[in-house]
Amino acid sequence: MSLNFSSPIFLYGLLGISVPILIHLLTRRQQKLIYFSAVYLLKQSQKRSIRKSKPNRLLLLLTRCLAIALFSFALADPLFSLRQSEAFLPSSPLSIVIILDDSYSMRVEINEKTLFDHALKFVSEEVKRAPDKSEFSMVLASFPDHVEQDWTPDKSIFLQKLKNREVSYRTTHIREALVRANNLLSSANLEKKKILMLTDLDKNGWKGEKFSSVSKPHPIQIIDFSGLQAEENKGMVKHVQVSQELLTRSRLLRVKAKIRNFS
Repeated sequence: MSLNFSSPIFLYGLLGISVPILIHLLTRRQQKLIYFSAVYLLKQSQKRSIRKSKPNRLLLLLTRCLAIALFSFALADPLFSLRQSEAFLPSSPLSIVIILDDSYSMRVEINEKTLFDHALKFVSEEVKRAPDKSEFSMVLASFPDHVEQDWTPDKSIFLQKLKNREVSYRTTHIREALVRANNLLSSANLEKKKILMLTDLDKNGWKGEKFSSVSKPHPIQIIDFSGLQAEENKGMVKHVQVSQELLTRSRLLRVKAKIRNFS
């Protein structure tokens, strides 16, 4: 099982665990020796009460530390994978096609970042950790799908191409992007090959009947970012009407869209 974070900077919040520890150390009850002439039993009773209070104070300290740690992990957006990714093993260079879903549904915002931003960050970190001599290519899965970056072993070129990408307003073209990725892998130079797909699995582009005819000669790893959403999308474009007007020297196009909000 592997663990990645979309916003690892929030892991610095774990340093906040030192605050309750310092409070615990600074507020420890100092035992003072009080001498009484003939009150031995009173002294023993005081020691027993102090011993009984210690477990409760330690439990409170552990609870505070655990709350801070869980809060930091939640802000860092952990992404779990039950399998160790074969795509980026430290001693195994490979040819990998990245299918990047840049369709409109990837504009959903989570913690002031879109799903597309989280996908770009995930890919960037994986490419940086990739072994030397690996080669990369990228296919954009919005309609019409196309090869955004042909094969390159240069990580800096690929990362710059990722940095310049923006999410589109178009629909998904997953099946065709998958066919294009298989075609790219047929011309790859390395023996080990893989497809890494980053998407939100929006139903618009994942109709099961369309995938029955797609051959799968290479392993595919799908990273689903829909789990970052608190709830499903509840908006849709219900109807689009396009009209045109011919003017004296130009043509004017009018697009009228009807949007429905299911929430």
